[in-house]
Amino acid sequence: MPGCQILRGQEKKRELVLVFGRTGVGKTLWTRLYARQKKRVYIYDPMDEYAEPDDAAYESDPRYVERLAAAAASELRTTLIIEEAGSVFRKGVATLPKVFQDLVFRGRHYAHSAVFVGQRPTSVPIDVRSQANRVVSFALHEGDDLDYLSDIYGRITAKKIALLPPLTCFDCLWGDTTTYSISSLVSQLREV
Repeated sequence: MPGCQILRGQEKKRELVLVFGRTGVGKTLWTRLYARQKKRVYIYDPMDEYAEPDDAAYESDPRYVERLAAAAASELRTTLIIEEAGSVFRKGVATLPKVFQDLVFRGRHYAHSAVFVGQRPTSVPIDVRSQANRVVSFALHEGDDLDYLSDIYGRITAKKIALLPPLTCFDCLWGDTTTYSISSLVSQLREV
């Protein structure tokens, strides 16, 4: 991460967030609300669901996702959001592109946060999943996905994830799990 000064102690605070769920359950809405709380946001959105925010660098062309990640890595205290994360990483490729390796494995030294949004946990490389300190799960049904989530939440909770109504999620931040509905937050998003 050339050009960035390495941060020390408390300055190194960052989140590596995974957001998973079926189509139409509230992943993008949750992520938009999350992004509103951050400064220096970089968004990769191949489905054009974000209506290009004024205060964020934005890209929807897949040819430029690594360039966007590199731009996020060139500053301190940034947040990179990757929508449709499963489409960014090639299936069967064990090694992440270097810019993502830097963000995932060394980003804490520069307070680089990242949010990877996808329909299935198994579509996101294990290197990313293994470093996450927050996992937000909306409704999922596939056995492999529920097996992965049972390692995070426990078997009983993973089974409950299959039954979640839209706009309701399990949120696990450093081992503390809460369940909540984001529908009450929808009005906040519409007001701004």
